[in-house]
Amino acid sequence: MTHAINLQSDYSSKLNNIEILKDLNDNRIQQSDVICTCTASEEALIGLKQVKKGVHINAVGSFRETMRELADDLMLSSDTQVIVDSKESAMKEAAELGELIHNDKFSNDIFNEKITIFKSVGIAIEDLAAAIVLYASLKK
Repeated sequence: MTHAINLQSDYSSKLNNIEILKDLNDNRIQQSDVICTCTASEEALIGLKQVKKGVHINAVGSFRETMRELADDLMLSSDTQVIVDSKESAMKEAAELGELIHNDKFSNDIFNEKITIFKSVGIAIEDLAAAIVLYASLKK
């Protein structure tokens, strides 16, 4: 939670209405333009009825088949466009994405009225890039 509070503090002067919501049943989640999740939950936390069309969701927490951040109705909705960092990794590590890939739900068209989801399962090149940035900042 400390990281979320620091992030909110750092960006609140640049962006309006950054809030940390602990209660996912909070009505404010339905009004959100951007939702970021980072959890190791084994139960879906957010479903289709909890979000509005046009929302963007960054889901970066679940990285095993047994973990779920987003409900099936949200992931499988025709109103949802899912983007992943690596289809191959997503197939191995995120069960809900594996089903989407097998159903050919991926397309290059993203519309303003779509719910967009970026699902990161993490790939080695991202870890390397983060390590390079960290190393460079420590050398200064």
